Amino acid sequence: MSETLVLAISIIVSAIIGAYVGILFGKLKTKSDRGALEERQNQLANTIDELKTKISSIEQQREDIRQEKERLNSQLSRKNAEYEHLEKENLKRDEDLKKQQDQLRKDFELLANNILEEKSTKFTERNREELKRILNPLQEKIQ
Repeated sequence: MSETLVLAISIIVSAIIGAYVGILFGKLKTKSDRGALEERQNQLANTIDELKTKISSIEQQREDIRQEKERLNSQLSRKNAEYEHLEKENLKRDEDLKKQQDQLRKDFELLANNILEEKSTKFTERNREELKRILNPLQEKIQ
């Protein structure tokens, strides 16, 4: 029995030593896994911080673009209003110019008619005088 007892005690001691060594390896593996997980967690935390910084930067750029868009829209509205105002002024000038042209045409026609009438009167008067000058000697001969 002593052999069996020694064998049984050896098996039990071996099992206890094996279990202890297994537990130590398990703890070491757990520590190693925990260290890897902590490292991974630190990397993820850094990545999250970087992403937050990028998001902040992008949001700032977006805000800058929005403000630039509002400024450009405001400027476009002012330019459109200015264009419409200038277009109205241009139409008014065109109308005024047309009225002035019509008035100048009427004045020219009136002046041309007056000159023509005056020249016609002078021409008629001169023709009358010339005819008298030519016909007076004939009339004197006839009488």
